[in-house]
Amino acid sequence: MSDVQDLTGRLRTDLKAAMLGRRVAEIEVLRSLIAAIDDAQAVPVSSLHETYVVRAFGDLPRGDEGETAASIKMRLRFELSA
Repeated sequence: MSDVQDLTGRLRTDLKAAMLGRRVAEIEVLRSLIAAIDDAQAVPVSSLHETYVVRAFGDLPRGDEGETAASIKMRLRFELSA
């Protein structure tokens, strides 16, 4: 077993004990540590991954290169009928 696996195993054991003892502050710290270790071990996302963009409700990107005249007309008809 690696050092990281040993550490996370001990943290998880300590977390269970803290939960049984209802030690809230200790639970929060242990969960944060376990999450940080899990995040550090995550598979990196490729550079081709599209970044997340926060949009307003109903806001859709317009004028994509793949959009055809027919799809624009259909979308406009739908939006105007609503």
